[in-house]
Amino acid sequence: MPQALSDIMVGTRKNDPEREAKGRRDLAEAKIAEAIQRNVAKAPPLTPRQIKRLTALLRTAQPAPSPITPPVAARKGTGGGRR
Repeated sequence: MPQALSDIMVGTRKNDPEREAKGRRDLAEAKIAEAIQRNVAKAPPLTPRQIKRLTALLRTAQPAPSPITPPVAARKGTGGGRR
């Protein structure tokens, strides 16, 4: 994480957007990895379906549908379209 912070600061100071962006990506990755490790350590074992859903989140960088909340179009009375 210290290298990521250094890249952000140096990239900003030297007007190097590529270095700054790399630092921001590396910092985000470190924070995400830390959060995953912290939560997995205290959670009960995950089912294969849960692992698949979490893996999809990381692969696509898009939010996976919640197993609890149905998609907006499937909710009663929404019609699924804009008005």
